[in-house]
Amino acid sequence: MRVEANSLSFRRPSLQMENVSLSLDHGSILAIMGKNGSGKTTLLKILHGDLKPLNGEVLINGKNLSEYSSRDISRAVSFVHQEIYDPISFTVRDVMEVSGYSRNASKAEMDSALRTFRIGHLVDKDFSKLSGGERRLVTLAGALYQGSQIMLLDEPTNFLDIDNELLVLNVLKKLRNSGVSVIIVTHNLHAVSRIADYTLLLRNGRIISQGRTSDVLVPRFLNQTFGVDFQVHDTADGPVFSAIRY
Repeated sequence: MRVEANSLSFRRPSLQMENVSLSLDHGSILAIMGKNGSGKTTLLKILHGDLKPLNGEVLINGKNLSEYSSRDISRAVSFVHQEIYDPISFTVRDVMEVSGYSRNASKAEMDSALRTFRIGHLVDKDFSKLSGGERRLVTLAGALYQGSQIMLLDEPTNFLDIDNELLVLNVLKKLRNSGVSVIIVTHNLHAVSRIADYTLLLRNGRIISQGRTSDVLVPRFLNQTFGVDFQVHDTADGPVFSAIRY
């Protein structure tokens, strides 16, 4: 599925987003990066229909998002929020069932999504009593179980230790290879350089640069985005980024 945003603007006291456009075809990963307050989460919420832009439009497969019902949006787009909410007295199974409400998925598919993130043993546990990392993995498994072809992920590796962070990044690459379109907000430059096909840099609601990741993650654009001087070192395992002035 193709997702497009054309000339989006949005305003609130702490943010003025102006003329933000993007497009992503199926089977690609787009990373959105920027300082806190730059509009990254706001942009994801507009793409999901949770916020209405002042101007501009969001298109899913050429159809305006405003023409989709909430159920149709759920079928097309999954959204993993940065915040993790604790539903009262919900088990992991309950959380998964809510995630998959828009489709007639089987128990086997739920089990498969949980196994993908190595948390099948948690299915009958109280979600609110899990660790932050476990809850994050459950929300990601829920997005996978939702079965949508567009995934919006806001800081999906928050709360995770290194092995689970690598697990999540590998799952995202497999999803991309299966034709899913993934838009990810993250501060992890190293992860972005390794998994993102495209990158969009935001500062104060405006695009600093966007395009292929190798063309965007360069010192000039990183400095304009973060206000920090960077050096980029090419290695056999990919680029390594280091800040040289604080």
